[in-house]
Amino acid sequence: MEKKGEKLSRKVVYESSWLNLYVDRVRLPNGHILEEHHFLELGRGSVSAVIEDQQGRILLIRLYRYPSDSFEWELPAGRVEAGETPLEAVQREVLEETGYRAIHYEEMIAYYPVNGVSNHRMHIYKCRAAERVGAFDPLEISEIRWYEKEDVRQMVKNKEIKDGLSLIGLLYYLSFQGGTL
Repeated sequence: MEKKGEKLSRKVVYESSWLNLYVDRVRLPNGHILEEHHFLELGRGSVSAVIEDQQGRILLIRLYRYPSDSFEWELPAGRVEAGETPLEAVQREVLEETGYRAIHYEEMIAYYPVNGVSNHRMHIYKCRAAERVGAFDPLEISEIRWYEKEDVRQMVKNKEIKDGLSLIGLLYYLSFQGGTL
């Protein structure tokens, strides 16, 4: 069994219900000590979904992102809330952000977006839209739109989709899943 690292001490820089920032003193497996390792804790993880309809189109949402001061086309996504599994979270997020109830959820990939500084885990699912049962959340989402797969490929190629989580989900789906729902 491989030897792991060890937290020797922790200084709290910031804590909230949304994120925590710590500076840890860490002993690495090789014995080297890092005096200041910044560690960002972002809760229970996040989820996202590639939603396909009966015609094989992909649903994207458009929303404003304050940090980049831009409107972006993205996959529906959100946090895993207390007491939820990633599957329950993605089902809730899809409904809230698109107004669609979806079926045939399958996790495509789970990964750590920035594992050098955070333990945050992202889960990306694919699913099929079953029926529209409501409206999307107008306080968060400005528009939803179905795109042909080739149009999504072009949007990625033309650098029109800039969100990292959406890019990973779409590229994984288009490369390995091929719309085989």
